[in-house]
Amino acid sequence: MALFINFDEQGNLLLDELIVFAGIGIENGELKDFELLNNLSSFVKVEDLRKIKFANIQNWLEIKNGKLYIPSMFIQSNALNLTVSGEQSFAGQIDYNIKVNAGQVLANKYKQHNPGLEPIKAKSGLVNLYFKIFGTIDSFDYKTAKKTVKQDFAKSEARKAEIKKALLQAFGNVDLIEEPGAWADTGEAAVLEGF
Repeated sequence: MALFINFDEQGNLLLDELIVFAGIGIENGELKDFELLNNLSSFVKVEDLRKIKFANIQNWLEIKNGKLYIPSMFIQSNALNLTVSGEQSFAGQIDYNIKVNAGQVLANKYKQHNPGLEPIKAKSGLVNLYFKIFGTIDSFDYKTAKKTVKQDFAKSEARKAEIKKALLQAFGNVDLIEEPGAWADTGEAAVLEGF
């Protein structure tokens, strides 16, 4: 992690001037009762959202101008696999992008709940669903937005490269994982009603 901190004359941290570049990783993690995820209950069984186990998550992060920037990252969990990017301000404003595999969503709607399930392997094929989540942590909304989400994912790749460059200059090479190639988009797809 590269950290750039400024203080005022009284020794107070100037949060708006804080700059952080970080490469992070979590192995075999678990989220319990994470309220924000309950809105995914139309895609995944509610029971699966109460205790989410995920495989290794690794990504590059940046904090700048009072915001946390999260470049696109693939999250493999027992409830759902998804790719996420976005930003969140220190004041609680959020702007997230999410890609979910539609085939996996349909399969999850009809499976039996099993709290002991391990993270689901990535699957290729079918279509992906794209969502933009926006608002505040306490009051947010979402919409389908394939073109915007794909554009934001592409922009986040440029941000990821800048973060990696800053960390390379400070510490040398740091390797992180990427979204599995088999999970990539396979051409244009029709819109699925009800999602």
